[in-house]
Amino acid sequence: MFDSPVITWLIVGLILSLLELVVPGVYLIWFGFAGFVMSIITWMVPMETTTQLIWFAVFSGIFAVIGLYAYRYIFERTKTPKDYQNLNNSAEQHVGSLVTVAEDVAD
Repeated sequence: MFDSPVITWLIVGLILSLLELVVPGVYLIWFGFAGFVMSIITWMVPMETTTQLIWFAVFSGIFAVIGLYAYRYIFERTKTPKDYQNLNNSAEQHVGSLVTVAEDVAD
């Protein structure tokens, strides 16, 4: 059953994708995508194991870079605006502002 490299790469992609649910971090899914791509490529073009591993490394690097830019884009869009960073910290909200004191301050 595991004699076919197509099935092997499909299983590798599935295992790496499922490990993403267990292992903390968000990087194994990209290696899983590379495994799925390798499954499709080895189905279309038969190649030796060494060549497959080299291409898997190349696709893993490509998908890792895609993931890096995707996460940067997502985190930049969900960043808290500067006006709201101190929203729940009442002491920090008044730092740098000028106010007029209406009555004497005790203690």
